[in-house]
Amino acid sequence: MWKANPNLKILYIDLDAVVPSDTKEPLSHNTNFYTFDICDDLVQFQYQNHINDTVYLGLLREHLRVSIESIKPDIIFYRARQNGSNDTSRSTSLTPNGMKERDLFIFSEAKKGSIPIMMNIDNGYDQENYHQLVERIEAIIEIMGE
Repeated sequence: MWKANPNLKILYIDLDAVVPSDTKEPLSHNTNFYTFDICDDLVQFQYQNHINDTVYLGLLREHLRVSIESIKPDIIFYRARQNGSNDTSRSTSLTPNGMKERDLFIFSEAKKGSIPIMMNIDNGYDQENYHQLVERIEAIIEIMGE
């Protein structure tokens, strides 16, 4: 994409909730590549592991909105993951509703700014919880079509 448009600003939203992020180093040389990593905020604000929906979503709403407004990205790449309450390797303990709110917020912000967005559905899904992902994607399609 940068060959076609070298000034393209990309915002990579990494909500994988793993420390450290594996996305910063490979592209850190490009001044038009920005990473929003929720773990940076979790560490910065010294939250302990397995924070709940309320704290997580509050941080996300506050800090992502500021990042989008200051960066003014041309495109957003969003790394979504099933960071559920049974995932002990993660910093969050989101409920299925919390993950849905997270996704809807990110897509709403992109829509509000007329910013194209691409979501990478990361691992963490299995036969027991895939229906939660389906519900989230259906909700995203609904708000994006409004």
